[in-house]
Amino acid sequence: MKILFLFKYHQRQIEHIESRAQKLQLTTYQERLDFVASTNVHFFLTLIAYFKRLGHSAEIYSPNFKFLQSKWAEENNIVLDNNWQYSLPKEQIKKFGPDILFISSNFDYFGDFVKDVRPYVKKVCAWISCPFEKDLYLGNIDHVFTLFQPHYDYFKSKNISATLTRAGFDPLELKELSFEKKYEVTFIGGIGKFHKIREKYLRAIARKTPLKIWGYGFVNDNPVKNAIKKFLVGSAILKAYQGESWGKEMLQIHAGSKICFNIHGDIAAGHFVNMRMFEVTGVGSLLLTEYNPEITDIFIPDKEIVCYNCIEEAIEKINYYLSHDDERQKIAMAGQEKCLKNYSYEPLALEYIKEFQKLLNI
Repeated sequence: MKILFLFKYHQRQIEHIESRAQKLQLTTYQERLDFVASTNVHFFLTLIAYFKRLGHSAEIYSPNFKFLQSKWAEENNIVLDNNWQYSLPKEQIKKFGPDILFISSNFDYFGDFVKDVRPYVKKVCAWISCPFEKDLYLGNIDHVFTLFQPHYDYFKSKNISATLTRAGFDPLELKELSFEKKYEVTFIGGIGKFHKIREKYLRAIARKTPLKIWGYGFVNDNPVKNAIKKFLVGSAILKAYQGESWGKEMLQIHAGSKICFNIHGDIAAGHFVNMRMFEVTGVGSLLLTEYNPEITDIFIPDKEIVCYNCIEEAIEKINYYLSHDDERQKIAMAGQEKCLKNYSYEPLALEYIKEFQKLLNI
């Protein structure tokens, strides 16, 4: 089976990767792609590695990543035009000829772009685990994968073929990490219009615990907008803010934290499962996350993870487990054992292959 992923990187992450790549002599597309993969911990990249181990052909193209795309174009004798973010991936799809085209939540590719490449693919899948407008056109998409139950319920109500999937953790990542606990409690993630509850929690926790924060949306490059942002975010969060963190640097922070605080975006609507839950437990740090009855299907609260129901309880549990090392370590180790045993990528990759085979009737 031939599987092709289309995934746009966050512009800040592109800048971060390119700044590191400038020091290296990466003269071929493959060298550049390997470097990008070596700096990243990404759901699609990990799935691709496992698909290949299962004997399938799998690749990923990043339409907005000029560092990669320009080199691919050069090696394939293509001159980039002004519309290269759309015209070049069309050429890549034509050349690869995928059985499955899997597009991330890059909604600008769901319409005419998919329509144009239809003759060169057999089935088109989409990943949607972020906010989206209800008038989003999905007529060109054959199947949707999502992490969120509310999304899945919506798709099914509209007779859209969908799978409620889960995240996972790759045990191979452990080989490259240090497990020295440099940080007491950390949070890594973004803030914005879809994270108002998160912002409220972070502001309160930063005032009463040694919280350190990494992520995006906390500052703005525009001086005027940044001043407004500082006012809206508040001094407690900005004092705790350490800058941006991407890829394996992010995973290293998780591994170097005694406690990793988790709070989902507002779209979760009471259904709590995200990548961070598996990344944190996978590296053996204590996960502190929101309580919901559904979470007991994944981890056992107070035995494998710790849960909270409100801001005050989150603060109380952070301070408690920072002063009770043995209890914290026991729960963290149990969480890691569960994650590595039950939520690795190998069975997850097999689940995806089965769904693809159903779509292709093979």
